[in-house]
Amino acid sequence: MKIGIVTFFNVPNYGAMLQAYALWHYFESRGHEVEFIAHPFCTQKPIPLLKCFVSRHLKGVRNKLSGIVHHAITEFAKSYPKTRQFERYEELAELKDRYDAVIVGSDQMWNPKWCGKPNCIELLFLGFAGEKTLKASYAASFGTTHWSAESVALRTGELLRLFKGISVREESGVKVVEELSGRKDAVCLLDPTLLQKAEFYRSFAEKVHVENYIFKYMLGWSDSNEANETIAAVREAKGSLEIIDDKVPVRGCLGLVCRVFGVKGKVSLPQWLGSIEQSQFVVTNSFHGTVFSILFHRPFVSLKIKGEMSGMNERAATLLKTVGLEDRFLYADDAVGIKRAVESEIDWSLVDEKLKARRLDTDAFFKSLGI
Repeated sequence: MKIGIVTFFNVPNYGAMLQAYALWHYFESRGHEVEFIAHPFCTQKPIPLLKCFVSRHLKGVRNKLSGIVHHAITEFAKSYPKTRQFERYEELAELKDRYDAVIVGSDQMWNPKWCGKPNCIELLFLGFAGEKTLKASYAASFGTTHWSAESVALRTGELLRLFKGISVREESGVKVVEELSGRKDAVCLLDPTLLQKAEFYRSFAEKVHVENYIFKYMLGWSDSNEANETIAAVREAKGSLEIIDDKVPVRGCLGLVCRVFGVKGKVSLPQWLGSIEQSQFVVTNSFHGTVFSILFHRPFVSLKIKGEMSGMNERAATLLKTVGLEDRFLYADDAVGIKRAVESEIDWSLVDEKLKARRLDTDAFFKSLGI
């Protein structure tokens, strides 16, 4: 079967890159031919350097500068099988009958914060695919508990009703699907990264030239000082471990400007994997930081996100409930809970058994679709 995948696969985000890679190899292992659809939503035109400074806040300047820095992460996607790069949504019509099946997901493909426009809806809910093409989602995430893009809710529901199968990544997503489409058959399944075992990723994780360290991996949704408080608790319990993160200095022409504004680049994807695998402890607020701590059997604390982005907590909450590690999902100011998590041991054999069972659920889902 020829399968087209609609997802984020070439953006500077470790989790996005790896979930795409894992799903590709999952389908290939089942004998299918896979191709990523290089959709316009993945295309970001670079901002001219001078425009980076047109912002009312320092954070805005930093965000824009980060957007024009070349991150080594995306080098990994050069090997992915993909279509030509489509510049306009209308061009996707040429893919109408190209595939036997089109799969959307995983990652936050259905987050209404960025997919709430008509042309994005037609892409991300597979409106471009032909009537004979099997349409399905795999572990697609809304990144929130509520669909806020009301102007496109009706069309979104219409498109969802055309799917042969719907799976989401968070339990709350099942309810959102039902509210949009009336369908009660959506299921919650593992993120694609969890369909592969640790050995799959260990094969290309790079050696870290630091010993006895805590790996700090924080997305920019909250104050990194929260992580520092947690790290202090880890060091008190485990000893004076070094601290490393995923940041590296920006080199080249942008280097000086980035140093002035405190902007850094990111390590390569193999280096990031190695940083988790070889760590003594991981402190993160990232879903995929949590995923790979689990896969590599690294003790960790997963910090809850506060504020307007708190809807993203659903993904980690669902995962940790699945593997029985809810006690490691904590707010940074929960000193008692963090101390307990840092000092407790994890029964990794039990975690692995639970993941094994959930992988069989994924196999059954695709088998039911004839994939």
